[in-house]
Amino acid sequence: MRSLLTLAFVFAVNVLLSQGIIRGKITDGVTGETLIGANVIIQNSTRGVMADLDGNYSIEGLTPGSYDVIGSFI
Repeated sequence: MRSLLTLAFVFAVNVLLSQGIIRGKITDGVTGETLIGANVIIQNSTRGVMADLDGNYSIEGLTPGSYDVIGSFI
């Protein structure tokens, strides 16, 4: 299940580096259902958000660059 969640999450990530925003939609890799309240964090930092009722998330105010983003859901 975790690998399917990760796969769905990787495809859902949309990074807008010029504006310092990471946004996307997190869904279940099997059912395609949105994951309400899933946690989305930037690895090795204290920055993160919780997905909304539609599975959407947005992390703003980032310095342009590369980030490892992790999604988790219980």
